[in-house]
Amino acid sequence: NNDPDHAYQLILRQEADNDGLGDGPWAFITDVYYPNGGGPLSYTFTGLVPGAWYQVCVREFCDDDQGVTSFLCTTFQTYATPFTKFVSSVNRPSCPFVSPGYAANGDFTIEVQDGSCDGTYTISATPVAGSGPAGSTPPLTTVVTYIGFGEGSFFFGNAGAGQYTVTVTETSGCNFAPGVNPMSMTVTVQDGIDLTAPVIYLQDWFGNIVADTDSGSPVGSAFNKGAITVPEGECGHEEKYWVFGTDNCDGALLTPMSFTASAVTTPATINPGTQANIVYSPNGLYGVTIHWSTGSSTVTVTGKDASNNTASVTITASIPDNVDPVVTILGNTQVTIPVCGTSVSAIYTVQVDDNCDQDVDETHIVFNDGLASSVVNFTGNGYREYVVTFPNPGNYLLSASYTDASGNLGHMDLAVQVQKASADQPPVILAADANHNIPSCLDADLFC
Repeated sequence: NNDPDHAYQLILRQEADNDGLGDGPWAFITDVYYPNGGGPLSYTFTGLVPGAWYQVCVREFCDDDQGVTSFLCTTFQTYATPFTKFVSSVNRPSCPFVSPGYAANGDFTIEVQDGSCDGTYTISATPVAGSGPAGSTPPLTTVVTYIGFGEGSFFFGNAGAGQYTVTVTETSGCNFAPGVNPMSMTVTVQDGIDLTAPVIYLQDWFGNIVADTDSGSPVGSAFNKGAITVPEGECGHEEKYWVFGTDNCDGALLTPMSFTASAVTTPATINPGTQANIVYSPNGLYGVTIHWSTGSSTVTVTGKDASNNTASVTITASIPDNVDPVVTILGNTQVTIPVCGTSVSAIYTVQVDDNCDQDVDETHIVFNDGLASSVVNFTGNGYREYVVTFPNPGNYLLSASYTDASGNLGHMDLAVQVQKASADQPPVILAADANHNIPSCLDADLFC
């Protein structure tokens, strides 16, 4: 430090076999001048090979002569390029945690790749407490730790929904910078999703399967009963069925809302149409009651699992309407033409009732006024009012009929007697003489 001029020659060469003898080829030679003395001198070498051994030597020259006053050498190893790790795949469990059929059958795969050093590794997976659904802790994987393996893929099976801490430790002594080894990462296994609809079966009251959603069954999901004949005068028919189902994640469908039933009736004018309802049973065999109305109806029975996946079967049937509608004519049967009039008008109402609950199409009411004349006065729900004008005294026959959507005919006749009022006459006073005795002891008496 006290000499006016110092010159240093730096020589760097890579070790051929890492024995510290400096037997590799020269890689770097430079002269560094440090004029005027002073403190320590430093120099940075760049472009070195990661994870390699080097020998560095320092020659000191004084006063610019080439005589070597000192020659010191040392060896060192550069830090190796770190290995890399990443998640190549994650598969969630096949069923959600809330379902009865949940199983920790998810998995994930970790990829480890060497850096500049060919290493051996220990890879372990540890469940994170409370990281699963509803604060649960996922279970241990099938293989918890791989020990002494080279780079490659490492599979962790039977993983549950939640998080795992994966730690990768290089164990063969690669020269990494501080903090590189070991490496940790968090792997998240998502909760399972049930995307599979349940399989449901509909059977008649005697236990015969009439419809199902089982892909291996020849029955099919639609059952057509065809026409149901009911006794004359009847407007419907009641039947009972059973329904049950299973789900890949839930097992047997057992909740009160596992099954629902709905019905659509054609024509829509039948009100009420076919009705269907479900009777819950804790053993999984639910009752289905159907009251078929007239018309053509389709009943849909739907099963739903805990993940809201649904499957449906249908039953179709038709019941002919064989009941005639009831037609009623409301109005006076006796009408009088005033003394000074030449005709008289009266209101008559034609009312129609369809006993099988079909709505009445009032435009289909047919009204015949005989030899009178009539106009529609008002149309209401199921009836029509007519103003009928009778031109002369006499007997008139009013008639009305109605044909429903099924071709059933109802009709009624009403006989009306029309008379002419008598001519005006003077008033007549009727009187008669009478004898009356005043009772004894009375001065007077009143009589009419």
